[in-house]
Amino acid sequence: MFYSYLGIISAVVQIACIVHCISRRNDYFWIFIILFFPFIGSAVYAIMIWIPDTRHSHAARGTSKAVLAIFDPRRELRRRLNSLDVSDTVSNRVSLAGELVRHGMVKDALALYERSLVGIYEDDPYLLCGYATALYAAGFYADARSVLEKLRTTNPGLKLPEAKLLYARVLEQLGEMERADREYAAAVRESGGMEAKCRYALFLKQQGQQAAAKELFQDILQNAKLGSSHSRRLNKEWIGTAKRELA
Repeated sequence: MFYSYLGIISAVVQIACIVHCISRRNDYFWIFIILFFPFIGSAVYAIMIWIPDTRHSHAARGTSKAVLAIFDPRRELRRRLNSLDVSDTVSNRVSLAGELVRHGMVKDALALYERSLVGIYEDDPYLLCGYATALYAAGFYADARSVLEKLRTTNPGLKLPEAKLLYARVLEQLGEMERADREYAAAVRESGGMEAKCRYALFLKQQGQQAAAKELFQDILQNAKLGSSHSRRLNKEWIGTAKRELA
């Protein structure tokens, strides 16, 4: 049984190496090496060709990070913690705070934002937006609204699509549906992003506006077809939601 599994794994690795070789138009003598020396040939090809190739590939780097995130989900969190230990800067605090929010450690993130929003950084729009995001994640919707309104007051000419979308979500949670509708619509106009469209479509569906919601979901799928593979990876969640809603 063990050897049969080993044979299957070897065949899969061989096929992957051969496909890579053909797709990259590498010297085809590698195919013979891979075929006639299954383990050694594949290993040598990976070390000499595949691994160096992936180091220069943006897509491969993204895939590698995704794989690492599956097997070691807190790797990035540890890295940012180490960076803060080495240098306690506002930049490192904010970087860590964002990662803490992603891991559900919202109270720790709030403490870092509050330490950072002082002095020359008191009205920094990006810090305020991050702080409001953490407050929203913690369920402090009224506080998040106050922070976002401060952001608007102190930075009147700045267009920050993520802040506008977050404001719409906050208003929805606070039950101010008419204002939330306007803010969602404005967020879609300003960013045109799939997240904004998807969240607005879900809001419209909840408000009984099925036709308008359907139109936005269809727009997301159309943009996904026309967009790059990188864009589809970034917006996987929203594309998936649109497909489910239209199914």
